[in-house]
Amino acid sequence: MCVILALETQKELESLTFEQLKNAEAMNPDGNGYATLKNGKVTFEKSVTMESIWDKIESGDIVAPCIIHARITSVGKTLPELCHPFVVNESSNNALSGTISDDESVLFHNGTFSEYKDLVLQTAMGSGRHLPSGAMSDTRGLAFCLQTLGIEALEYIDTGFNKFAVLNSKGLKKFGSWVNVNGISSSNNYYDTSMTRFSYGNFPQNDYFIRDELNDDDTLYYSKKESYNPYQAQKDDEDKKSKISKKEHKENKKFLRQHGWKTFSQFSKQELREIVNAMQQQNKIVKEIEHTKNQLSDEKMISLAKRKAKQFEDSLTIEDYEDVISYHKYNS
Repeated sequence: MCVILALETQKELESLTFEQLKNAEAMNPDGNGYATLKNGKVTFEKSVTMESIWDKIESGDIVAPCIIHARITSVGKTLPELCHPFVVNESSNNALSGTISDDESVLFHNGTFSEYKDLVLQTAMGSGRHLPSGAMSDTRGLAFCLQTLGIEALEYIDTGFNKFAVLNSKGLKKFGSWVNVNGISSSNNYYDTSMTRFSYGNFPQNDYFIRDELNDDDTLYYSKKESYNPYQAQKDDEDKKSKISKKEHKENKKFLRQHGWKTFSQFSKQELREIVNAMQQQNKIVKEIEHTKNQLSDEKMISLAKRKAKQFEDSLTIEDYEDVISYHKYNS
């Protein structure tokens, strides 16, 4: 999934905290990178710790505009050279650090672009360029293609799920739908610990993006029933606000954990990767549904929803389809 923090002004950079960087890293533990525009030149470094990035911010080596990225592996191997950013140039080489020329850019990516191999091959054949050598990922492949196609080609990539940030001598540019996390423009808010999210088992339920652990009324109610349904117990009701005491809230958190619910901080690296893969599979199904839903009657839509729901883990009902649509709206 990854996360990008795009800081366009010094005010934004000054509002950034070390805790936010560490939270981003905890959620995306496979390597960090940054790029900064200082004195008209873009310098970058990747496969670095958040401690190192924070030290450079405090010393003034990193200034705004700048971009910070934390990676969790989805395409390609977990290697230092496949951390972000990637230089948009002839070879899109895997350099771990450097200063780019005025006609080059660096690319950061949050999401997955599964068609990148075809695009790399078509770009190389059409331009007469040699295919890039070395370790590859979808983002490195895109950086290679953008040297021919131009940065604006990112406008033509489905940005409902993919988010991009580019930095060059002209400044910072973002593509896709971004969110504000405590004053920081971010490609997603999953790292925001002020919005603790619970999930059940090793696979987060589709509505975990918007669930707040303080909405415990349903859980408190269902915990007193003979049979406990974790999905039903955590169903949000937008028409009512939770009015529980701190003691009840503490008891509820304990109850959730006893029944297998977790926060993201409790997932292992492997579990996080499995979550990313599951979410990407959801996104593919969302695209398929979006492609056909306008051509179907309500009756056929329900039939389609039930079929698609079976492709999810523990998903058997029409509600799962509705959650997928909610997920799609949240990321668009």
